[in-house]
Amino acid sequence: MKTIFQYLLLTAACAALGACQDFSDDTAFTPETPELSFVETSITAEKATKDYELSIKSNLPWRIECDKDWVSFDPSYGQGDATITVTVAANRTLDERTATISAYVIKGENVTLPVTQAAASASDLATHYYVKTDGSADKDGLTWETATTLANAIDQAMNGDVIHVAAGSYVPSVPLTGMKTALDNTFEIHSNFSMIGGYPADAAEGAVADPVANETILDGDHAVCHVVAVTAAKMNGMKASLDGFTIKNGSSQFGSVGSTTIGGVKFYQSYGAGIFIGNATVDILNCKIVDNTDIRMGAIRVDAGAEALFDNCVVADNATKSTTTYNCGGLWADGAKLLRINNCTFSNNKASGVAPCIYVFGDTGGKTNVLISNTTISGNSVNPEHATLNGGGIYVRENGNLVIVNSTVCGNHSGKGGGIAVYGTAAKPSKAVIVSCTIAGNTTVTAGNGAGLQQAAVGGAIEVYNTLISGNTTDGAADDVAWFKDASYKVANSIIGGTVYNADGMAVAGAAFDPASMLSPLGDNGGATKTCVLLGDANPARQYGMSASELKILGETLDPAFGEAVSAIDQTGASRTGKTVIGAVVK
Repeated sequence: MKTIFQYLLLTAACAALGACQDFSDDTAFTPETPELSFVETSITAEKATKDYELSIKSNLPWRIECDKDWVSFDPSYGQGDATITVTVAANRTLDERTATISAYVIKGENVTLPVTQAAASASDLATHYYVKTDGSADKDGLTWETATTLANAIDQAMNGDVIHVAAGSYVPSVPLTGMKTALDNTFEIHSNFSMIGGYPADAAEGAVADPVANETILDGDHAVCHVVAVTAAKMNGMKASLDGFTIKNGSSQFGSVGSTTIGGVKFYQSYGAGIFIGNATVDILNCKIVDNTDIRMGAIRVDAGAEALFDNCVVADNATKSTTTYNCGGLWADGAKLLRINNCTFSNNKASGVAPCIYVFGDTGGKTNVLISNTTISGNSVNPEHATLNGGGIYVRENGNLVIVNSTVCGNHSGKGGGIAVYGTAAKPSKAVIVSCTIAGNTTVTAGNGAGLQQAAVGGAIEVYNTLISGNTTDGAADDVAWFKDASYKVANSIIGGTVYNADGMAVAGAAFDPASMLSPLGDNGGATKTCVLLGDANPARQYGMSASELKILGETLDPAFGEAVSAIDQTGASRTGKTVIGAVVK
């Protein structure tokens, strides 16, 4: 043991002696200059989690890191050349995102490489909820087997989520945000989620929506101001949607009217008994908005800033209260940024005031932009009958801006302007552009006021292209169009009454149209909506219209514009190529 201790002591002494010696001559050691680089110049990553290979060149030990925690490495350090696995985690946002990878031998002397990852789509982030009439609020609603209530699903839903609703009737039970009474109960679309109706009542995994076979009703039970209220804030790349529902039995508040402000829009109890759309982006698809009665101002309200689409919908049998004058039984647009109506039917709506069907009136919301295509507006009327109330089918008023194309306006009735009426002022002008439409069979009470089309004031500009306006009457006498003195209007390639007009708005000599023998009644002629078709091969409406190419150019220059997908076909979907047919249908 003593010998071992002496050996260790001697070793330590030698080490200490060596440490005290001066080795100032270091000419034999030359450190290497770091040489570090990436072979690749960048990483462009998909939205989903994925591994990417990154090659590094180095003559010395190195480390690698990233300024964002959604990028990781294997390995994160090493010596010399290497291939690194870079894992980019899934992007769960709706925005593209970027990061910077840094590698170094000496901290601060880094080489960098950018990473760009694609944005997720809304569907990637969606939670799907399932609703049945017998669903339970204490169920999570994440499968058909654990279906929840519609109120609970709406409460849980966030931007991008989807609510699947089985057939049956659902009555709102939760008040609109900011309101408290049962009268204010509504199905509030508070975020940009989708609601899809039309699943079987006993839906199970794999069920497919069919709203025709499986009617799914949002029912106001004649007891609420708005059956549906869309309050979702606008977000880039997102929108709310309702698909496959019947929305019915909403009723407005009369007398003292309350309101709440959401997103800068006042939700009055008197507006939008069926649907009230605020400053939101929303699609209403394959829906019926019907039987909203005893209402005050519109079964549908599309308010300031809204961007809304109604596609393949029916708006029918809605009516204002008839004991006093209330405007608009169908749809009232006020200040909409853009309201698009396509492939829809508006029928048998009634008002005790003006505009029983569609009211385009920037009363409080400012300029109101509406594009109507491939739609039939029929059988709407002022009720009870009144000699001075305007706009049986459509009434465009101050700040209203309407483009209507490939549509039929037929069999509507009002005091004046039975089909379409346009009114504006110098301070608040309005405009209606009518393209490839058929306006026929409309009636008025007051003669000389345009049973088909009425220009009601100098501030209401009208342009008519490739359109047939004929067979409109007052007390059985022809009363197709009434122009207002000194107001702006234009007619091109159109028929008004029996007169055929060319591209310059001049009457075509020798050409005459007879609505009794040259135009059919409203009926099923193919397509999603009812139409009137031309009769007879010698019909001038088949000859003097605009070509498909001319309609394309026109549509692209209008505001709101429509593209070739609309201009190239008629209301039934038939091609206009090779034809110059006036009106909504080329058949």
